[in-house]
Amino acid sequence: EQEALDQDRREDADGLRKAQADFLCNILIPWANRFCDRVVENADLAYYQLVGAFTKGFLAHESALSEGMVILEREGRNR
Repeated sequence: EQEALDQDRREDADGLRKAQADFLCNILIPWANRFCDRVVENADLAYYQLVGAFTKGFLAHESALSEGMVILEREGRNR
Protein backbone atom coordinates (compact mmCIF):
# COMPACT_ATOMS: atom_id res chain seq x y z
CA GLU A 1 0.00 0.00 0.00
CA GLN A 2 2.73 2.46 0.98
CA GLU A 3 4.69 1.71 -2.18
CA ALA A 4 1.60 2.41 -4.28
CA LEU A 5 1.06 5.69 -2.44
CA ASP A 6 4.72 6.63 -2.87
CA GLN A 7 4.35 6.05 -6.61
CA ASP A 8 1.10 8.08 -6.72
CA ARG A 9 -0.98 5.00 -7.59
CA ARG A 10 -3.92 5.91 -5.39
CA GLU A 11 -6.38 3.41 -6.87
CA ASP A 12 -3.94 0.56 -6.24
CA ALA A 13 -3.44 1.73 -2.66
CA ASP A 14 -7.21 1.93 -2.15
CA GLY A 15 -7.63 -1.61 -3.46
CA LEU A 16 -4.92 -2.91 -1.15
CA ARG A 17 -6.47 -1.14 1.83
CA LYS A 18 -9.85 -2.67 1.01
CA ALA A 19 -8.28 -6.12 0.61
CA GLN A 20 -6.68 -5.79 4.04
CA ALA A 21 -9.99 -4.80 5.64
CA ASP A 22 -11.78 -7.68 3.90
CA PHE A 23 -9.13 -10.16 5.08
CA LEU A 24 -9.30 -8.90 8.65
CA CYS A 25 -13.09 -8.87 8.84
CA ASN A 26 -13.93 -12.00 6.87
CA ILE A 27 -11.04 -14.37 7.59
CA LEU A 28 -8.73 -13.40 10.44
CA ILE A 29 -11.13 -11.86 12.97
CA PRO A 30 -13.70 -14.70 13.03
CA TRP A 31 -10.96 -17.30 13.51
CA ALA A 32 -8.85 -15.23 15.90
CA ASN A 33 -11.80 -14.33 18.13
CA ARG A 34 -12.63 -17.99 18.68
CA PHE A 35 -8.96 -18.83 19.22
CA CYS A 36 -8.42 -15.99 21.70
CA ASP A 37 -11.58 -16.92 23.61
CA ARG A 38 -10.29 -20.48 23.94
CA VAL A 39 -6.89 -19.27 25.11
CA VAL A 40 -8.53 -17.09 27.77
CA GLU A 41 -10.86 -19.89 28.90
CA ASN A 42 -8.28 -22.69 28.96
CA ALA A 43 -4.97 -21.07 29.89
CA ASP A 44 -3.57 -22.11 33.23
CA LEU A 45 -1.42 -19.00 33.54
CA ALA A 46 -2.81 -15.48 33.79
CA TYR A 47 -0.12 -14.37 31.33
CA TYR A 48 -1.69 -16.36 28.48
CA GLN A 49 -5.17 -15.24 29.46
CA LEU A 50 -3.98 -11.64 29.16
CA VAL A 51 -2.24 -12.33 25.85
CA GLY A 52 -5.47 -13.82 24.48
CA ALA A 53 -7.56 -10.89 25.67
CA PHE A 54 -5.03 -8.32 24.43
CA THR A 55 -4.79 -9.98 21.02
CA LYS A 56 -8.56 -10.03 20.62
CA GLY A 57 -8.79 -6.36 21.56
CA PHE A 58 -5.91 -5.40 19.27
CA LEU A 59 -7.47 -7.15 16.30
CA ALA A 60 -10.83 -5.49 16.98
CA HIS A 61 -9.07 -2.12 17.02
CA GLU A 62 -7.21 -2.87 13.77
CA SER A 63 -10.43 -4.02 12.14
CA ALA A 64 -12.21 -0.80 13.12
CA LEU A 65 -9.31 1.28 11.81
CA SER A 66 -9.25 -0.62 8.52
CA GLU A 67 -12.99 -0.34 8.04
CA GLY A 68 -12.84 3.35 8.90
CA MET A 69 -10.10 3.95 6.34
CA VAL A 70 -12.11 2.22 3.62
CA ILE A 71 -15.21 4.27 4.50
CA LEU A 72 -13.20 7.50 4.46
CA GLU A 73 -11.77 6.57 1.06
CA ARG A 74 -15.28 5.96 -0.32
CA GLU A 75 -16.58 9.24 1.08
CA GLY A 76 -13.61 11.10 -0.35
CA ARG A 77 -14.30 9.71 -3.82
CA ASN A 78 -17.98 10.66 -3.65
CA ARG A 79 -17.22 14.35 -3.12
